Amino acid sequence: MFLTARLTRCCKSPRRSSGLAGLASGRRKTAAIGSQRQGRGRRLTLEFLESRTLLSAGDLDPTFGSGGKVLTDVLGTGSDDRVLDIAILIDGKIVAVGHCQPQSGPYSDFIVRYDSDGTPDSTFSQGGRVTLGSGWYYANSVAIQPDGKIVVAGWGQSGFAVARYNADGTTDTGFHAAPVSGEAFSVAVEADGKIVAAGYGPGA
Repeated sequence: MFLTARLTRCCKSPRRSSGLAGLASGRRKTAAIGSQRQGRGRRLTLEFLESRTLLSAGDLDPTFGSGGKVLTDVLGTGSDDRVLDIAILIDGKIVAVGHCQPQSGPYSDFIVRYDSDGTPDSTFSQGGRVTLGSGWYYANSVAIQPDGKIVVAGWGQSGFAVARYNADGTTDTGFHAAPVSGEAFSVAVEADGKIVAAGYGPGA
């Protein structure tokens, strides 16, 4: 389970819970994401910073979720959820990737997408979330193509892993990245549509 919150835009760094995982900007909004412990599990904290004239900088945005916060349980079992990266689409939707450890069994990597008001995006897979295949170990980074497709990079059974998902959350079967030893820590999409992933490999 993890917490999603949106705040007004501020000049200082957002408050940290257990650690800041990443930042993303779009449509004059900035999102900061990390995780915090609640009880036995770890929850995602997403602080969404927005430019508002009637709200003081750093206040929770009441138009986002319930009082500025949304609580999400990725697996529906009170799992230990950790988010590693975040991106914002042109239309203001929010995409987060990471991995979650259930109370029993192996962990899963996931993609979660929200509408701009913090509700799970019903047009994205089932309930706004996708759990990645067993071949994934860590979904470290995410990037959004202009057509809304989602590119995820990280570490999998074959090492350096890059995969692409359609805007509805289904796997893009037309995308094939050659397996390379190592691990990807960051991914970006260039203006011409080429995908750049960075990490480490043999000899690095």
